[in-house]
Amino acid sequence: MQVLEARWRLFGQVLRRDRNIPANKAMLFYFSDNKRARGRPLKTLPITLNNEWNALVAEIRKTAEAARSDDPASGRL
Repeated sequence: MQVLEARWRLFGQVLRRDRNIPANKAMLFYFSDNKRARGRPLKTLPITLNNEWNALVAEIRKTAEAARSDDPASGRL
């Protein structure tokens, strides 16, 4: 029973303190919906690298198409 009372006292102290202290930040994170889901992470290294590669290729294509459309020697109007 003493441990439970001590926990409630600590909880009350943390609630009354500034929101920027580490204990309050940890408590807010623990009770928020931002918890990490259980199981395998959705973003793995191969998925992240593949997404970045696809974004890089799309940017290069966009830049090349813009350069072609600006070049009068390309024959396009």
